[in-house]
Amino acid sequence: MQLADSQQKQGATSFFSALLDSVSQAIVAESVDGMIIYCNPAAEALLGYAAADLLGLLFNRILPDPELHTHKTLLAKQGQGHLPDHYQTLCCSSQNPALDVMVTVTPLLSQDGILIGFSSEIEVTESAQGRQQALNELTRYKQNLAAIVESSDDAIISKTLEGIVTSWNKAAEKIFGYTAEEMVGQPMLKIFPPDRVDEEMHILSKLKSGEKVDHFQTMRLHKSGRQIHISVTVSPIYDTEGEIIGASKIAKDITEKLNTEKLVWRQANYDALTNLPNRRLLMDRLAMEVSKAHREMHGLTIMFIDLDHFKEVNDSLGHNIGDELLQKVSHRIRDCFRQSDMLARFGGDEFVALMPCLSQRKDIDTVCSKLLKVLSDPFTLEDANTVYVSASIGIAVYPMDGESDQELIKHADQAMYEAKRKGRNQAKYFIPAMQTSLDKHHQLGVDLRFALQNNEFFLTYQPIIDLNNEQIVKAEALIRWNHPLLGVLSPMEFIPIAEETGIIHGLGDWVFRTAVRQLKRWQEDFGLPLQLSINKSPVQFNIGNDVPQHWRAFLQETGLSGEHLIIEITESTMMTQQESTQNKLLSFAELGIQVAIDDFGTGYSSLAYLNKFDIDYIKIDKAFVQEMKQDCQSFHLCEALVVMAHKLGLKVVAEGVETQEQHQLLSAMRCDYGQGYYYSKPLTHDLFEQLLQGQSMTRLSPA
Repeated sequence: MQLADSQQKQGATSFFSALLDSVSQAIVAESVDGMIIYCNPAAEALLGYAAADLLGLLFNRILPDPELHTHKTLLAKQGQGHLPDHYQTLCCSSQNPALDVMVTVTPLLSQDGILIGFSSEIEVTESAQGRQQALNELTRYKQNLAAIVESSDDAIISKTLEGIVTSWNKAAEKIFGYTAEEMVGQPMLKIFPPDRVDEEMHILSKLKSGEKVDHFQTMRLHKSGRQIHISVTVSPIYDTEGEIIGASKIAKDITEKLNTEKLVWRQANYDALTNLPNRRLLMDRLAMEVSKAHREMHGLTIMFIDLDHFKEVNDSLGHNIGDELLQKVSHRIRDCFRQSDMLARFGGDEFVALMPCLSQRKDIDTVCSKLLKVLSDPFTLEDANTVYVSASIGIAVYPMDGESDQELIKHADQAMYEAKRKGRNQAKYFIPAMQTSLDKHHQLGVDLRFALQNNEFFLTYQPIIDLNNEQIVKAEALIRWNHPLLGVLSPMEFIPIAEETGIIHGLGDWVFRTAVRQLKRWQEDFGLPLQLSINKSPVQFNIGNDVPQHWRAFLQETGLSGEHLIIEITESTMMTQQESTQNKLLSFAELGIQVAIDDFGTGYSSLAYLNKFDIDYIKIDKAFVQEMKQDCQSFHLCEALVVMAHKLGLKVVAEGVETQEQHQLLSAMRCDYGQGYYYSKPLTHDLFEQLLQGQSMTRLSPA
């Protein structure tokens, strides 16, 4: 019977133990003296300790509430049973030292009613769960915020209202070069340039007064001393009472961005070769200056500057040399203007100068004279190439020549073309008649394209006289255009257009073939050792490295020796390109063709080059001959040219001889040949033949 009772008690104990282990409530049992004697699995999970670690410990290790302990002591002393009591207190778990719990204490009595211990059911309250969850969320938020701050590419900095740095992230270290250890506790002014100190005072003042600090861009100092462009956002930092206690600053390094923007802007508005403003920037400034001139009632001047014969430099010496020339030309031109003026490269070899508040003729003329003078000096380029250039300048003045930016540019351009048409190397003011001239210029360009195939060109021949015996020994072939509407036009009216349009190449070939055929026929008819001069345009001369192959072939075909031909080139053509010029002149010499420098003395002081190049004749320009009188300056100049040419083994032709006195003076100074209206005007081939028939005359009658 006792065995059965013992087994029954043991089974009941096992049942109740299993029952306590299975419940979801945390249950901890303690003895009357406060030692833990039981802890179910739910309590293990809540407290974070294994039951084996808790058994034998004082209960107040996990529930240190003095009030709860005092109440249990009182119950033990009284030895009386009570209904369960509820207490809200804090529990110490392994994860949280202050876990908010509700404890239900139940006395444990023996069968005799004696108090043998206490059972405490522990349950986490909802508020405690909420606080724990909030605490966990806050912890995660702070961790995430710290991670964001440290991983940001922007400098994130906090400071007090006195400007002392309180935090400094990794990006701030990278942007400004200072570590957090070097900056925290230091004044923010440490990274301010001296001229930006007032910014910090202004920012702190606004923050203290509660005013908004707008986003702004500014400059700061890197640790190395270089300046950094930054974009800044400043926000106030509040305490729990809503008071502003500091500021947070987000700074982005925009130095590279601004430099890129500046580069893009410069590429869009400045010429890469000359570093001058380009057409776009010029037109923007011009529109602004026109509006200002209208508002303030003052003038302004536009100068359109175009280099003469620049294409020949590119064609003969190459674009690298052409680019170098443009750079040096731009420097010389820029030095002729005031700081307030704008010089722009308009395109190619065209420059435009904008001169605000300048409209007096004498002041404009002074600038033009200075321009033409500085460009007259030779340019020494790569590989020791010496190049001479000049410029044609067109001028338009606001408001007389146009009241809009487009009108002023157009009219300055038209004036520039007039300067070219009048012989280049000069300046012209716009006049309304130029519009008509430009229209005519354009129409002639169109008509030229059909003139060759319509046989509208013909040659005239001006005799060149041997001053020793006054006999015709040479003649210059001169082209004329019999325009169907305008009549006979001189070369000055259409050769520049032919050069611009490229028609000059076909036209030059026609002149060569026509002149060679005519000369061959005269030789056969009259048996005279006559030489014929043919002008070669700079545009023609600068193409290729020697005599055109079809010219060689045509001479062979006609059976005419090259010794009967003289090619005339201008002084400027010879000076433009030295090495290639020498090669071309040598190729003429190989065929026996002689070379004459036309209009000598008007362009450059180039006598030093005459001995270097394979030249046979110089032709003194008519400007010197026509002013020549006994003992005058022109006389002495011509005499010096003759003497020097003879010393160099060259023959001299004087152009523009119109009087007997000029003829006699030239003969007396031993000039070799004369050409001009004193002897004969340019003649058609029929009239020239009549002169050849009268070759026995001692002197030809003046025309």
